[in-house]
Amino acid sequence: MNEWIVLYVLTAHFIADFVFQKTKTGLMKSKDNVILLSHVITYVVILAILMVPVLGLHGWGQGAGLYALVNGVLHFPTDFISSRLSSKYYKEGRLYAFWKVIGLDQLAHYAGLFLTLPYFLPQ
Repeated sequence: MNEWIVLYVLTAHFIADFVFQKTKTGLMKSKDNVILLSHVITYVVILAILMVPVLGLHGWGQGAGLYALVNGVLHFPTDFISSRLSSKYYKEGRLYAFWKVIGLDQLAHYAGLFLTLPYFLPQ
């Protein structure tokens, strides 16, 4: 895996997780699991599309589709926990803790993305 693939994966994650997340979703996913699930589904679809140049298009059973699906499964519990914690800390005015949770959330997403990536890269 080279630095260009790392940069590409980080960019794809940013687009799928933030650019395609509506403000309402960001504010409500800590209170409503249906909204959280819709965020994760959007994330999976966008990540799958964006990862085609790196992993190929082989349907949902392999390649970019399966990679995105696996990371969607990891994304849900990460956001479930981090959105609730960050929301709690923000309401309490504990901004130091709020920002640490946001950072830890992204670290957890990156870990999932990069620990699973070698299993999907073409040989």
